[in-house]
Amino acid sequence: MKYGPARIRYERRKRRRQKLQALNGLWNALSIILGMATVVVAGYVIWRMSNSSSSVLANEIATATIERYDPIATSTLEPEIKPTFVKNEVTLIPTRPMPTVEDESLYTFDLQASPESISATLFRPDRTCNWAGIAGQAFDLQGRPIPGITVQVTGPMYGKDIQFLSITGSAPIYGLGGYEIFLTDKPSDTKGEYQIRLVDQNGRGLSKRFSFDTSSDCSKNLVIVNFRQIK
Repeated sequence: MKYGPARIRYERRKRRRQKLQALNGLWNALSIILGMATVVVAGYVIWRMSNSSSSVLANEIATATIERYDPIATSTLEPEIKPTFVKNEVTLIPTRPMPTVEDESLYTFDLQASPESISATLFRPDRTCNWAGIAGQAFDLQGRPIPGITVQVTGPMYGKDIQFLSITGSAPIYGLGGYEIFLTDKPSDTKGEYQIRLVDQNGRGLSKRFSFDTSSDCSKNLVIVNFRQIK
């Protein structure tokens, strides 16, 4: 079938419009794909930046926590561990514990007399040079023995500061308020390395800490320390 000039021009314009429509559809599809790719890339970059910032922040917090750490000994069961800081590494150095600061006005007991060293064989004949310790009693305001009070002794043992505990009344050989603490199986000379005090059930001091000496003399292997109530 033959077309006239007008028909031919119409068909040409029609094919041109179809090509433009196809190109527009392709361009729209490419634009959508490009937009989605941009969103994905941007999200990945933001995630990486956020993750990196969180890691840095966590590291800074951990470092700050370590550097603020400054322990104060409240127990003498083990040597105090005092940290020193070199970059981000912690070096632990054992040191002697510091006594806990307490209100001395609350103390209700004092020493009845200065510590005295005698022979343990006066109470137990078998305790010669294979035993060293401390013993005594606690008395109330009327001079009566008081059982049930905790006696705490701290001192060196095999290079560490150890805590020893006893209860008044647990060693009646020294009296109704008697206590006894075994220190070592070999008497030795020490000067003020051991301390003794009375404490309540929560570990708070009922008396000051009193230092006492020990002797390598087997006839002075028992230290006698008695307490008296003052208020």
